Amino acid sequence: MRDVGLAACGQHAVDLAIRHVQDREQFGRPLARFQAVQHLVAEAKGEAASAAAAVERAVEVVVATGFGRGSTLPVAVARAPGSAAAAGRIARLAHQVDGAMGFTLEHELRCTTTRLLVVARRVRQREALGCGGGRWSAAGGSGRAVAARGR
Repeated sequence: MRDVGLAACGQHAVDLAIRHVQDREQFGRPLARFQAVQHLVAEAKGEAASAAAAVERAVEVVVATGFGRGSTLPVAVARAPGSAAAAGRIARLAHQVDGAMGFTLEHELRCTTTRLLVVARRVRQREALGCGGGRWSAAGGSGRAVAARGR
């Protein structure tokens, strides 16, 4: 379920970035009107959509198969491939769009991306060590075996 949280937190960071570029004006027009900013927002939205799609697919697999005790299928929910990498990219892009405001202590983006990056780092560390997701790691760590079989 960790990846569900990463996807939701990533989407929230994208929403905050969009709100910022729509509200903030520079050179007499909203930041959202600048093509370079539009590219950054589009890339962040793509990463968030990709993470959400991976989580949705993992949930579909579990709903279709169930949470049987000996089943390796719950690995799919715990391990939507690429969610940690997407989380890092979303955080970078959201901060790039927000500028220095996103780093202040009281700004909501800093709080959101701090959570996002901490969880993403833990996921990457566990994967680098070959550790699975505790009781969810029946497929041997990465969970990609379940996703790769197309179930």
